[in-house]
Amino acid sequence: MFDTFPSVPRDAALDAAQCLFFDHGHRLAEAARFVGGASAEARVIDLGVRLAHATRMTTKIRRDLWALYCLLSLEDEPDHGHEETIVLADLNLASPQIVEICLVTDLLGDLLETIAAPPVLLPPASQSTRVHLSAPNAA
Repeated sequence: MFDTFPSVPRDAALDAAQCLFFDHGHRLAEAARFVGGASAEARVIDLGVRLAHATRMTTKIRRDLWALYCLLSLEDEPDHGHEETIVLADLNLASPQIVEICLVTDLLGDLLETIAAPPVLLPPASQSTRVHLSAPNAA
């Protein structure tokens, strides 16, 4: 009775993305709102809904995952006169919000590496422009 195979093969990349959004979608949306405002949060929610209903990983979903990664990792150069840029410049890098953003960005980066998401490959860790938090050096 339970030994039948599904008629549609599973998409491992889609499964991984769905798991990430199931486990961390709320955190991703909050991080996007913190960095990019309400419209960024809405895009994450839309992406989560599309992932929940998807039957395969599409190019659009991959692109949207990549765009979210670029937003959270501040890959795109911010406009220096923009309100969010002014707010981000005044933040303490050890604040809980920044730590949370770094954690979910790393999870998303791991997903993109796992699924080898085009259209752009992730830079090697040595060339990454992400801010990594570490304990202050005792000099």
